[in-house]
Amino acid sequence: MAEKQAALEQCGIVPASALFVEVVSRVRNDWEAAFTFFLWAGKQPQYSHGVREYHSMISILAKMRKFDTDWALVNEMRIPGDRPSMVTLHTLQIMIRRYCVVHDVDLVVNAFYSHKKYGLQAEMDEFQGLL
Repeated sequence: MAEKQAALEQCGIVPASALFVEVVSRVRNDWEAAFTFFLWAGKQPQYSHGVREYHSMISILAKMRKFDTDWALVNEMRIPGDRPSMVTLHTLQIMIRRYCVVHDVDLVVNAFYSHKKYGLQAEMDEFQGLL
């Protein structure tokens, strides 16, 4: 991972949303490469992750069952400050679906109840999605 990080530091490219989506879609089955790129891009002064970039990374990590890292990203999306929270119903739906894939009912229910923690209102559609 350190080698990949060093290579990115020396490449001289400027990250942008379109570039991020292209790179991550190509390495989506290599979560370490995708996450290294995600972290590198997030440190660049002229770039900041948007909801789409976070969702892409959360999906990749969840597919590889890196749920603790996923929740860290979800929490990063809601950091208070001058920007509003980027956590959406779709963000939590990604987590719920991935927990369903691994058949962990307790984690599915906990993810569903996290709507309140992130200031979101779970409606009937979200409940039906849970079922």
